[in-house]
Amino acid sequence: MRVRSHTTSVAPSRTSIVERGLIALALAVLANALIRGIAVALVSGAESVDPLGWGPVLVSTAVAATMATGVYAALVRFTGRPTRNFVALAAVVLVASLIPIATVAPSIPGVTTPVLGALVAMHVASAVAIVAALTGAVNRRTVGLRARSGAKPR
Repeated sequence: MRVRSHTTSVAPSRTSIVERGLIALALAVLANALIRGIAVALVSGAESVDPLGWGPVLVSTAVAATMATGVYAALVRFTGRPTRNFVALAAVVLVASLIPIATVAPSIPGVTTPVLGALVAMHVASAVAIVAALTGAVNRRTVGLRARSGAKPR
């Protein structure tokens, strides 16, 4: 027997999507900074490896979160099932983002197996943080932020 659950959901507003995007960016940067810190502490010479430099980490995380926010906003506007579509697309993008780690990164001087592991962990952590925040699984309350002044409590 198959049981179907039907729920109605309200599409997030533009303001809500921007807020979710900022939470996604903050969580992804925090996760990547933590993973980078652990890698640098545990792997000799990791701090000098280009893919683990602060510039590449911060810029690529910001670009990923910004692009994902735009894609999610478009899916909310133009599709009937934006969350399902976004999660599926994010999974494909995550797998695609791992291809250069397997093919290009090993040829970069100083990149060792532990550094490759850190890069994979950073990609996965970014994807999880961004998807969770944009789809609303993580929100203001779950990250400990106060509601905007004048906002009605939910």
